[in-house]
Amino acid sequence: MFLDRDEKTEPKFIEADEKGQLYVLGFFRGAEGVISDGFVSRFGDEGLQDIRTVSEVDLDFYTNFKHLELCGFTDMAKEWSGFKYENVDMTGMENMKYPLSELWRRLEK
Repeated sequence: MFLDRDEKTEPKFIEADEKGQLYVLGFFRGAEGVISDGFVSRFGDEGLQDIRTVSEVDLDFYTNFKHLELCGFTDMAKEWSGFKYENVDMTGMENMKYPLSELWRRLEK
């Protein structure tokens, strides 16, 4: 099965590290259909593996950053970024890296 929790699992971003290991950032929906927990995990033959809970702050930051990264850090993307509403200075952000693999390692159990 691709995802362990099907309709309650919302993957947002997937990326590979330098060794080709895939990492997924996303969230789980609770019974009411609202976000209950953010997560970062490895992705392998059996779907999501080694799932680690992500704080709301980290989930918001990484989601906003990865969206900007996918959009190429354009002025238009910055104009519509969630960072703008959180008063985050985006100057030079295109020179920064926030790999999902590092987030996953930081949250190691």
